[in-house]
Amino acid sequence: MEFSEIFKIFFKVFAVVLALIYLLISFVLSKQVRIMVNTLKDNLNVLIILISLLQVAVALILLIFAIFFA
Repeated sequence: MEFSEIFKIFFKVFAVVLALIYLLISFVLSKQVRIMVNTLKDNLNVLIILISLLQVAVALILLIFAIFFA
């Protein structure tokens, strides 16, 4: 096994782990946003929820990219 192959495997594992951590954090943030929206009634709640869900979608796309293309 050459150094470049070991480096590629290490990079892929590192990228997948970081993407999983980011996905977990985005889920937690999304849950916190939903709790906040239930607590505070405001006109911008829909926008805040949309941004939160967009972050979860980006995290999921990043994880898929890290698994298949890294």
